[in-house]
Amino acid sequence: VKKLKDDVLAHTDSDIPAALDRSNAAKAFYGQCMETMCAKDTTHSESEMRQIVADAALAMDDIIKQQAEIVDWQTNYDIIGQIKIQMEDYLTDHVQQIHGIPLSFDEMDALIDSCVNIAMLWYKK
Repeated sequence: VKKLKDDVLAHTDSDIPAALDRSNAAKAFYGQCMETMCAKDTTHSESEMRQIVADAALAMDDIIKQQAEIVDWQTNYDIIGQIKIQMEDYLTDHVQQIHGIPLSFDEMDALIDSCVNIAMLWYKK
């Protein structure tokens, strides 16, 4: 799993899931999620982690796309707050509870902030 994380972060991983091809932002979220989640996981196989992380990246991409339709969402703190709450709910409900990856709230906050910053670059209105 560590090699998988290193490959993704170095952009040498040719096995980024095809489901992420529809969005460059989702690929960036995948890299961020891979870095955070792989550091905490000790129980899943490489293929399982790829799927868990891809699902998380796509979920975050969908959450942001729903809100990014609003003009100037990047400066609307209410919208950004809603995005962060929805992302935290996903990470808590799916990553922590369903998959048992023990992310702390600080780790989740750092991951969420990173993904929101990426989204601000990719989803401008």
